[in-house]
Amino acid sequence: MSSKMRLREKLITMLPDRALNIITKRKSSTSMEKRIKRVKRMSPEFLEIMSEKRLISAFHRAAKEVPHYRKFLQSESVDIASIKNLNDFIDKVPVIDKKSYIQTISSLEDLCVSGRICDASLLSRSSGFSGKPCIWPCSQAEEERGRRSTCIFFEYLLEFSKYKTLVINAFSQGTWVSGTGLSRLMLSGVSFCVTGTNDKEIIEIVDRCRSGYDQIIIFGYPPFLKLVLEQGKKNRENFWMDDSTRFILMASAEGFSEGWREYINNNLNHNRTENHVYSTYGASDLGIVGFTETPFTVKIRQAAYSCPDFAELVFNKKSRNLPMLFSYNPLQYHIRINERYELEFSTLSPDTLVPLMRYNIHDLGGVVTYEKMRDMLVDADLKIDMDLPAPLFYVYGRSTGEIPVCGGFVYPDNIRDALFSDPDISSQITGAFKLNCRDDEKGNLQFYVDIELLDIGISSDELKDRYEEVLHGNLCKVNMDYAETVESVDPTAKVQVVFKEQGEIHNNESIKIHYS
Repeated sequence: MSSKMRLREKLITMLPDRALNIITKRKSSTSMEKRIKRVKRMSPEFLEIMSEKRLISAFHRAAKEVPHYRKFLQSESVDIASIKNLNDFIDKVPVIDKKSYIQTISSLEDLCVSGRICDASLLSRSSGFSGKPCIWPCSQAEEERGRRSTCIFFEYLLEFSKYKTLVINAFSQGTWVSGTGLSRLMLSGVSFCVTGTNDKEIIEIVDRCRSGYDQIIIFGYPPFLKLVLEQGKKNRENFWMDDSTRFILMASAEGFSEGWREYINNNLNHNRTENHVYSTYGASDLGIVGFTETPFTVKIRQAAYSCPDFAELVFNKKSRNLPMLFSYNPLQYHIRINERYELEFSTLSPDTLVPLMRYNIHDLGGVVTYEKMRDMLVDADLKIDMDLPAPLFYVYGRSTGEIPVCGGFVYPDNIRDALFSDPDISSQITGAFKLNCRDDEKGNLQFYVDIELLDIGISSDELKDRYEEVLHGNLCKVNMDYAETVESVDPTAKVQVVFKEQGEIHNNESIKIHYS
């Protein structure tokens, strides 16, 4: 980095937050190519300093302007004026989550800046799998800032300005954030089509429109994207093998294995040396597409998959069951982990209508700085070009026992409620069960519930069918994504039961039952 660039960064760090926001908005008219080059030239140290600066500013803004957060801090006896740096923030600001903060409001307005929910340009809902769905307001300014950030990242990753592009939104539609959020975030300059989870419609659109585009990008849930791939092959064996059009799949809502990525890549496009599958991570609480894999995070994960020792170095775990690895913008989010390895998020944008500070969504994972990852690559003698100076984080999944199925989460409570709603079933089980997912030999997702019987001798095919009927019926009532996928998209994802002998899942040596 040039001395001129270092001086510029130093001067910027000295500016007040309000002045920085004005500069950022003025520079939004800069061409996409120049903005990407500018980001790549930034130093990791500069981004770290600015992230901390924005974090403290965002905290004081939320403490002052959000009615519920102000009351919450008062109830926790937090001296707001004493929060002056990152150490103060970590030591003195309490962690919040959906149960302790969101679900304790008297009205939705109390979560909003100045109590003004009417400033929202978008209201979306979380899935509500863990209970009552939450409504998340989003302001027009927040959407615009999110759109600008999304445009920069997608231009970096997918080169929209270089290729004539068709984007297909295959998420479930309605008020659910993944469906509405992507549609509103999408930039001008590309063609955009909203199909929802209609695989036949997607195949028809791709087949009829492909000649007019250089690339077609499909966003959706991993099992559904695989279904679309298979449906195209049924239509025509070489359906996805097109020399003039490249296809890219953007998978969200749950992770996937490197084996799954390899299978998709081998059946998508002629060029099998390039990756055409990326994972995105988002939550209704934080926004739809906050974080995305990059070409270098994919290569790092693939290297970890091939080398357990490197996996242990990066993820503190020697396993081929790897977390998803993402880059993130430290000027939009501050991320740290707690002592239980759960991720805590703080939103930094001054336009956020519902600011969240140290918000724990109970996803297990970790955070890796740019410098630490770069050093680990050097130590492992891996030549991977990390061309964005941003920090990284990785996600294993939720820490409360739920597992990702069909684009959403199935929670232990969903299963428990179903089992104990039937008197005959509740009298036959120990109460211990375990959720798990695995792929069959064709790569289709299989969802299993292992259930302990008081007497394994009563197990039979008829009893298994009875249990599956009860679980399936209950899940269709409480889980929109499961119901839509199994009934309309992929029947192979229907819940299957495996009976276990008493003590096989849970024994008295462990106080807690591990549900997944």
